[in-house]
Amino acid sequence: MGFDLFSVSYLLSDDIYIRELNRRYRKIDKATDVLSFPLYQFYRGELMEPILVQEETVLLGDVVISLDTIRRRTSGREREFNRYLLQAVIHAILHLVGYDHTTLKERRVMREKERDLFNKFREVFDV
Repeated sequence: MGFDLFSVSYLLSDDIYIRELNRRYRKIDKATDVLSFPLYQFYRGELMEPILVQEETVLLGDVVISLDTIRRRTSGREREFNRYLLQAVIHAILHLVGYDHTTLKERRVMREKERDLFNKFREVFDV
């Protein structure tokens, strides 16, 4: 794409707040682990619409992560919590750049990307 710096805005929330966002924007009335709100339309990493650049850094979008959901799903075990949090961040970024998992084929492609990125970053974050 020709850009060197990308930025993502993160909000760490609780189940109450993420449930409200999930209800409002996805019409699903339950808490979830992570929601992504892209600013641009991508398809599997390929930009589908122009990016308006005012600085050197391009903001890809916003991500909301429920720490309550991650704690609950990992039973509060610190190492598993940290691994899950890294997985949620990777999952969200892939959504921001156009990956999805609504079909079996999409799910396979996205899971492979998630595994590759997780393996690259797991040592950096000691998870």
